[in-house]
Amino acid sequence: MSGTLLVEAYLLAQMRASDLVDAACRTLGLDSTSLEEYRAEAARRGLSEPGHPMSVYVDLLGEPLAQERMDDADPYRRRRLTFALPLWPELVLGVYGSEAGQVGGVTFASFQSAEAPPVISTIVPWRLADEQIANWPKLRVVDEWHPMKDYEVHLQVHDGTWARYVLQFDYGLLQAAIRQ
Repeated sequence: MSGTLLVEAYLLAQMRASDLVDAACRTLGLDSTSLEEYRAEAARRGLSEPGHPMSVYVDLLGEPLAQERMDDADPYRRRRLTFALPLWPELVLGVYGSEAGQVGGVTFASFQSAEAPPVISTIVPWRLADEQIANWPKLRVVDEWHPMKDYEVHLQVHDGTWARYVLQFDYGLLQAAIRQ
């Protein structure tokens, strides 16, 4: 069982963008039964347990692209390991943890900023990380329950006017933009 596939399947099993998840599963050769088997194996290896060792990701994914010390008030965001996942080539997976190596969170990230002011035609699920929208005007969190976080934002639509949208993120990865 490939460690990369295990991590990708584990993340997929918890995402809300069902059409994108289904398409990704087909690409990876997974059906609902095998997806559940991968999710269960990931849980058995501790990925669903709070504070599991950061080293689990190194064991599964290999050496990280980067290892960084973070200056953060949260003691579980003092270290970051960054990994590439083939399913999401435009983004990286950041694994945050404590000095002792306990995972405090996993989130997708990008090294590019997103266009501001935001235009709906540039908002593409699975290509936008929530860190990219941090400085957008009139942005506010409307729901949050790890690993999900939803934001309300005003986006420019095709005719040049503005409309209110809810952007749904799982693990910091955009799942949907829903007009309100």
